[in-house]
Amino acid sequence: MEAVNYLFVKRLFQWVACLVVSGLTPVLGQEVAHNLSIEVVGVEAGDLVFLTAEKEVTDLRDTACLGLESDQIILNWHLASGHWDIGIDAPGYASLPAATLHLTADTSITITVEPLAGDSSDFYFSWNDDESYAGYSSEFTPGAQPVIEVLDTLYEVPADFSARTLWREYGIILDNGLEVWTPEEAFKLWQSMKDLPFPYFSSYYHEAVPTAVYRKSSQPLLNDVSIDSSGEVDIVTLDEDVFVYASPLVVNFDGVKGRYFSKRLFKALLNVVTDFGTLSGVVNNIASDRYGVTLLAPGSELEELMSETSSNFQDFEAWEKIELLAMLEEYPQGLQAQEGLQYIVRRLDGQQNPYYPLAPAIAWTGMNTIEFMGSAFNDEDIAYIHRLILHEKAHFLWEYTFDDQLRQDWIEVGDWFEDPESESGWSTTQTTEFASDYAHAVNPNEDMAESIAYYVTNPQVLLTHAPEKYEFILDRVMHGARYVAVVPEELTFEVYNLFPDYVYPGKIVGSETVLHGAPTEDKEFTFSIKLHVENLETDGASHAYARFTSPIGTFLDVALAPQNGQVQDSILTGTRMISKHVASGWWNLYTITVRDPAGNERYENSNTFGSALYINNPLEDHDPPVYIDDTYELTLEAYTHPNPGNGPAEMQAIRVKYDTYDKIPLQRGLTRMAFPPADSLSNERHTRDIQSNQFPSNGYEEVKHHSMVLPIPNFYPTGNYVPTWFIATDIAGNTSSTYLTEDVDNSNANGYDIFAELRDTVFVETPYPDVLPPELDVSSITIAAEPTNPEEPNGETYVHISVDLQDTSDFDEFAAGVQRLRYILRDPLGNDFHFDAWDDLGGAGFYYAVYPPDIPNAWFTLDIELLLPQGSAPGTWSLIQMTVSDRAQNNTTYNFLEYVHFELFEEPCLEDIDQNGVVAVMDLLMLLPQFGCTDGCEDADVNRDGLVGVSDLILILSRIGEACY
Repeated sequence: MEAVNYLFVKRLFQWVACLVVSGLTPVLGQEVAHNLSIEVVGVEAGDLVFLTAEKEVTDLRDTACLGLESDQIILNWHLASGHWDIGIDAPGYASLPAATLHLTADTSITITVEPLAGDSSDFYFSWNDDESYAGYSSEFTPGAQPVIEVLDTLYEVPADFSARTLWREYGIILDNGLEVWTPEEAFKLWQSMKDLPFPYFSSYYHEAVPTAVYRKSSQPLLNDVSIDSSGEVDIVTLDEDVFVYASPLVVNFDGVKGRYFSKRLFKALLNVVTDFGTLSGVVNNIASDRYGVTLLAPGSELEELMSETSSNFQDFEAWEKIELLAMLEEYPQGLQAQEGLQYIVRRLDGQQNPYYPLAPAIAWTGMNTIEFMGSAFNDEDIAYIHRLILHEKAHFLWEYTFDDQLRQDWIEVGDWFEDPESESGWSTTQTTEFASDYAHAVNPNEDMAESIAYYVTNPQVLLTHAPEKYEFILDRVMHGARYVAVVPEELTFEVYNLFPDYVYPGKIVGSETVLHGAPTEDKEFTFSIKLHVENLETDGASHAYARFTSPIGTFLDVALAPQNGQVQDSILTGTRMISKHVASGWWNLYTITVRDPAGNERYENSNTFGSALYINNPLEDHDPPVYIDDTYELTLEAYTHPNPGNGPAEMQAIRVKYDTYDKIPLQRGLTRMAFPPADSLSNERHTRDIQSNQFPSNGYEEVKHHSMVLPIPNFYPTGNYVPTWFIATDIAGNTSSTYLTEDVDNSNANGYDIFAELRDTVFVETPYPDVLPPELDVSSITIAAEPTNPEEPNGETYVHISVDLQDTSDFDEFAAGVQRLRYILRDPLGNDFHFDAWDDLGGAGFYYAVYPPDIPNAWFTLDIELLLPQGSAPGTWSLIQMTVSDRAQNNTTYNFLEYVHFELFEEPCLEDIDQNGVVAVMDLLMLLPQFGCTDGCEDADVNRDGLVGVSDLILILSRIGEACY
């Protein structure tokens, strides 16, 4: 027969028999591989065949093959043991449904295809469902496909059903110039676009001019997608890895049948349809229609909602909107639109909430609102940002969705109890069964929110530390929906340890508090703890952090280290000085976190061990510094920077001045400066802090003059620099905040510890503004690891990471230059370890140099050397994130995590006769009166055999107490 005229076949496959275009190595462990040889018979030379193999959660293979001179294609795959669904799609041939193969040894199979009969005027198409997600189709298309010219490039209208539907409904042409589109991928793209407001096109009513050309790339892309716009046609390139889990695979997960998929393709298309979050109207429509929320911009509605001037708020940054919507999408579909949650607002860069100044975000459940601070998004740990979004939304589940029984059951799982002596009103007797120290520190509501956030983004933490809570959320909250966090295999490495440390640091069995100093003097404070240790190597700890809170709410932090000076010990101690002016009286141990070198943590407080701290300070001071009205000044001046890296440098600088009054000396002043917006969609830093810790006069009962400087090197951005917030803290730990605002009469100022001043800006013009972020070549990353003791590995491991970096700027020779690289490794237990390639880049001399010491805009290879400590968890470690920063404060974060969902099929739960979501005694009582019934009693006929009998009774009894989905 005459083959369908695919232009890409002639370009790319003239000499290739089979080309693997996508694949995924096993996720759930290594298995024995067998050779599967597939012979496809009946394919003429030059015709294209697509073969797929799907194995539940663990593997997906997708291969394009080209017929050679003979009428057969032979493909060899190395596949793990188990059940595989083998599918074939051959345009112009009668295709077959997916066949299930149980692979236990090397196997050969033959698939015979036959050309569809027809002449130049015939058309034939059929589609049938099978075990694969996309089903299978047979199609004969008469003659050659029409060719469309786009930007002087010729594209054929695609021949397969899904690709042709993309053209017909959305005006999208699939281009095979980089990588070949398979029918399965075209189907995934078409299905995913239905969830987003892509404009309907209908080629029947338009001229043959596409709205977009879509390509696939085998090279990693930032945000998984790039868009090159020319005229009315977008050239959209997608990272091919977005298709691996893009549509649900039918899988068996721990004996439960369901669907396995991720929202990675959804997020990439979300960037496309919103132009990376910049199309506010589209973003708002998606937020409202899909999630039932409004991203509220400053205005009268926000001002009325928050009872505060809207000038203290701003619109979300474009990339922040993408992360918000993407995380709301990660919830199961039934929880995406949340009762009680109506608004999400964003406080101005640099400002904290005046009542909860340490909070990065607040769930105001009574106001149906989540408030995010800029600090929520300034953290370079994207996984933390994801958890924070999920955490805040989970508070509305607690308030509006969970009933009293569920909340009480959760309280019992966590051994929580109401405690009038605790600051939050709650305490727990547990010390290790938590997702984080914050989950342990406050109350069951925060524990639940934190646990749900980890359940989605890093479930291994709950499975490792709190399996009972994992099962609770699985059954009672997510109704069977599970998550797996995966990264590409090439970003993983193995750690070996014959003696792994899975033991938490020993419980605190002793403590000692020593305070040296007369009542009217500063005091030396020493705090020590003793751990229950049977084996120092497993039960000991490497460090601890304790926080004490005063009767007036101020706090003292102390870091504890091994007393013996070694890596770990059973006794940890820490010392710090305390001012004679801190609050007098009994201080409470709020929380202490004890950690060992392997990352195992124990959380305790004054309810789980004995501790006491009494400070006798007759000279105590409770009053924070007072801002003196109208003393705030903002000026631009010439400045000589000492530039310790490579000599003094002349530049501009912004000086901030203001005055405060305090009865006692000050510890510091701090001003938060908002930078001009950059032309970048990366995870940039929005603010910069400058400090004053020396004052012309800093005595008692006098005014303190704050003066601090922000140097502006020649590559800083041009534009308006805006101080938005400043604080002053005295040596007693009392702090006051001043909000720089446009409405001083509506800014929550109380004249005691919250003040308001009119906002001012200064325009700075720099000669070589670097507003472009640095880059990192993901494809260049290589990781090698080897144990230091191969004969008896103990977890201590040499890790070598190589990566290519460069800075970018519109002024090449004056680019700011790469300054810093941070990265995060995750161990098999879900623990994240944060590292900084400080020494690898050149240490302090390199970091503190104002101007780059080398050519700033050239690609260079950074070799990172790392030594993981003894006791590191054995198994597969992952590089989950890298953040590269330049000296102009531009950052780019590359996050390699993908959250893959497993959701149960929505099949009826017949044992739940009363349909209340739980198989219980009531279902049994409803069955008994109908025992022996054969007609009109379908609800009680659990096994649907036509008789309500003993077997139905046994089925209900076997599931008593189980949740029903």
